[in-house]
Order: sequence, then C-alpha cells, then structure tokens
Amino acid sequence: MEPNTATYTRTVRRSTISHPSSGTRRHNSVISVVLPLDDEKSRIKVSLDKLSYLKAGWDGLEALPIAKKVIANVSHLLVASDNLDWKGWTIEPNINGTVILRSNSVRSCVSLGADSFSFFIKNGKDVEGQDEVSFTSDAVLSVMRSVNNFVRF
Repeated sequence: MEPNTATYTRTVRRSTISHPSSGTRRHNSVISVVLPLDDEKSRIKVSLDKLSYLKAGWDGLEALPIAKKVIANVSHLLVASDNLDWKGWTIEPNINGTVILRSNSVRSCVSLGADSFSFFIKNGKDVEGQDEVSFTSDAVLSVMRSVNNFVRF
C-alpha cells in the first residue's frame, strides 16, 4: 500500500443470475477503494456511505434509517464544497433519520434534514444559531465556513 493511504473495503451483493442449464447462482464481490488519508471529503464520503446502510432500529431501539433525501443533500454538499471545508468535521446519524455534522475544533453542530437544517455554535456561555433554515448547499457551506473561521453569525 502507498504511504498516506487507507483502504476502504465494502462487500456488495450482486444480483442472482438464473441459467436453465446450470441453475441459479449468487455472487458476492469485494470492492476496494484506496483513499488518501489527508482527503477530508473522501473521509466524509466513506462515513456517509456507511450511514446509508443503517436499517430501522440501528440504535437498538426505534431509530429511523437515514432518509435518502438527507443522503442526497450531503452528497450535493460534498460536490459543492472544498476539501478544507470538511477539516475537523465529523458526520453522525441522528435517530430521526437525519444526520449531524460536528466540528471538532469549535463547539458547534449542524443538524441536516431533508428540506432544512439547524445549527448552533457555542462561544463560552453564549449560544448562537438558527432552526429550520431552508436547505441549500451554499447556506450550509456558509455556516461551516463561518465555524471553520470562528465568525459570529
């Protein structure tokens, strides 16, 4: 393996193939993708891919799977963003079928849903933020970039 790379492996089940003469066959294949360790967008994409496979009850209780529209929103956000926009951010599932983006450097959070998002940033005892902002990639990126630069909203 090359230096500064990590391998992400995922097993994909292929479709069942039926042949009258030989019967039914099932195939499993393993896809390996090499991702640079310093590529922040790839790190988030891998996490998003894993979140897309969560089933109902993934938390052991009644959590919803991540909504397809939420997965699509994060994918659009990844396309519109720069690699450095994601430095220090993580993505986590939320029990209501949404995702949470957290900054590791500043106490802040973006809750991303199908049609809207909410965010907060904590600065000492002050908490700033906004609920139910209409989702656009530009609006979410503006918040993320403000957090990255620690600008008051």
